[in-house]
Amino acid sequence: MSELAHFQRQFADGLAQPLAPAAPMRIYLNTVMLGAFDALAANFPVTQAILGERAFEALALAYARSHPPEQPILTLYGDRFPDWLAVQPIARELPYLADVARCEQLRGEALHAADAPVLTPVMLESVEPDRLLTLKLRLHPAARFAWLQSPAMAILQAHLDGFEGELAPEWKPGGALFTRPGTTPLGHTLDSPSHRLLGGIRLGERLGGAAQAASLLFPESPIGDCFGHLVRQGAFAAIHC
Repeated sequence: MSELAHFQRQFADGLAQPLAPAAPMRIYLNTVMLGAFDALAANFPVTQAILGERAFEALALAYARSHPPEQPILTLYGDRFPDWLAVQPIARELPYLADVARCEQLRGEALHAADAPVLTPVMLESVEPDRLLTLKLRLHPAARFAWLQSPAMAILQAHLDGFEGELAPEWKPGGALFTRPGTTPLGHTLDSPSHRLLGGIRLGERLGGAAQAASLLFPESPIGDCFGHLVRQGAFAAIHC
């Protein structure tokens, strides 16, 4: 038998053999789970620190199995992780955990958001007071905020600052704001009037209308001061005067 005929016979015999178990596919799936776990650990480091490595690994892998990555880039993977955590049994033991994860999600979104000039107090100095109230401001692309039912921002900030010891923050609802006036996201606590002001502006209200609505809801709060704080924190995109 010629070498060519021998090769053809071997080739045909090989095709006739049953397929071996799909080990490469199992390796691929394991790689996907590993990538998803690594992404969650990178995106939610404080959540991992609160839970501990073993508990976080178990929860992260369970989430990855029920919500496998849909995109090859895992930078923002885990957008549903906080809501998923909120309905897990661990939420009964750690009722602030989902809110902490939600803050980390907002912080990650602020980090990877588009760049844009930030509105500064200097830019507003040349705006006439009457015109100021008619401005239709835009939130900065990196601004992210939410209202939470736990002191999650205090817990998150303590972990980011390297606090060691037992945390005992006052248990009350509060807001979280993340901005990125430079290259690093900054976290801020958000009170109710400021949250209403930001919410109105996000919905398209003019500054005067948003400020009036916040003032009616919270008549004892200096809404002008709230707005000034938000400007200094980098919550708004620059305007062209």
